[in-house]
Amino acid sequence: MSVNQDNEIQDCHDIDRFLNLVAGAVARDDRGVLADLRCGFVEQRASKCWPHIANFCDLRNDLERNVWEFVAAGSATVLGTKTTGNMGMTLRKIALGQGGKDGLSSFEPRFRRILGARSAQVVCQLLRGVIRAAKAKSVDINFRTLYWDLIHWNQESRKVRESWATAFWAAEREGESSGIHAVE
Repeated sequence: MSVNQDNEIQDCHDIDRFLNLVAGAVARDDRGVLADLRCGFVEQRASKCWPHIANFCDLRNDLERNVWEFVAAGSATVLGTKTTGNMGMTLRKIALGQGGKDGLSSFEPRFRRILGARSAQVVCQLLRGVIRAAKAKSVDINFRTLYWDLIHWNQESRKVRESWATAFWAAEREGESSGIHAVE
């Protein structure tokens, strides 16, 4: 097993352990911890979440720290995580909840801005409002997959972007091929 594979296995355990800690804070209604974690959304207050993420990432590494701050804040905001899908699917659900097909087309420019982001840090900034919209619309997020996608955004950006784009637009294509849009 390579060093890279060992690191990925450790990261996998770390994100799972962290999400379990957040779930525990939610179950205990530990508002202090959840408030600290939500500070990850605001650069000037992000250090409040550091005691909770320091065991999981190198705080000196900007990419790691920014992704962990974002996942910490997001998971403490939405308070529900799912185990399937990616942000493309989540964004589609939010968009469809804002007016069906019309919502999808009006949400598309925002989605394209996210796909066009050059770095994970920019994606995190663009997704803050999406996290809040998911909470408002009771749409759960797969934070485990989101973590991995953000960590790999810079290295394998096309793969992650293509995965999100497929999830966002593919259901429309599948619906057309199955005759859902056929005139009766």
